[in-house]
Amino acid sequence: MRVYVLFVHRVVLLCFIAMAMLAVNAPVVCKAAARGLNDGVYSVVEAPDGSVYVGGQYERAGKVKVDNIAKWDGKEWAPLGSGVDGTVLSLAVDKEGNVYAAGMFTTAGGKKANGLAKWDGIAWTPLNWCLGGQDGSASKVFVASNGALYVMGDFTEGNKAYAAVAEYSSGSWKLLCKDYLLNDMTLSKDGTVYILASELKNTSGKPSVYKWNGAKWQVIAKDAPSEMYMLAASSDGLLYTSGFGGVNVWKGSKWETLSKLPFSFIYMNKDNVLCGINNDGCVPFRC
Repeated sequence: MRVYVLFVHRVVLLCFIAMAMLAVNAPVVCKAAARGLNDGVYSVVEAPDGSVYVGGQYERAGKVKVDNIAKWDGKEWAPLGSGVDGTVLSLAVDKEGNVYAAGMFTTAGGKKANGLAKWDGIAWTPLNWCLGGQDGSASKVFVASNGALYVMGDFTEGNKAYAAVAEYSSGSWKLLCKDYLLNDMTLSKDGTVYILASELKNTSGKPSVYKWNGAKWQVIAKDAPSEMYMLAASSDGLLYTSGFGGVNVWKGSKWETLSKLPFSFIYMNKDNVLCGINNDGCVPFRC
């Protein structure tokens, strides 16, 4: 069974989520959180100009009517046009300040979209990442330092449904995989793409971590511990998984347990320290 991490975070936890998703300038986001959203938040990202974008499933940001995505400029909320018609699960921003939204939506700015669209500050542009497929949705989006865009999600092709990872670079889309059961995807600071996934022929039930080497997926860490649904990668090559079974690290030859407590999110902060979010807030792991 394919599992996507869709933890429902309420407004009272927005400050912690913001720290996790940003790993920068948490006070700015906490101030935004104090203004209040009326429902679940799934992603927060900061733009180069300091603006904060919040994605989720909600209709109001403060007193402003929005559609599942909004911008906080440090003083007030603003909608992004007419927004999107479904839940926003992941956000990314490029160097020019363009915002990429991934999620379970079919329109962006009133235009047909397969779960992925770009906001340029004025209008929405749907991005057809499904490569000929239909009825797509996306759960993760990342922008590499070289401008390449990476998306994880699923779509139908004929009568078949696929979980897929795709790359947009040099003006065209490339399908990187559609024959894995995908749990999560992450992008390291050096632009390396990793997935936590199982091959369709895998009968062990345990996912492994794969690295995209530019031509194919290479197994880096086999058989992650059970109930691991999230993935993070440090700049020095360490790989981390998290889920209901706790937090684990791969150190080149075996998995080691860092915590047996469940964490709803893990991320690498600016100092290359793994941090996790649980009911006690932000917890750093130094290993």
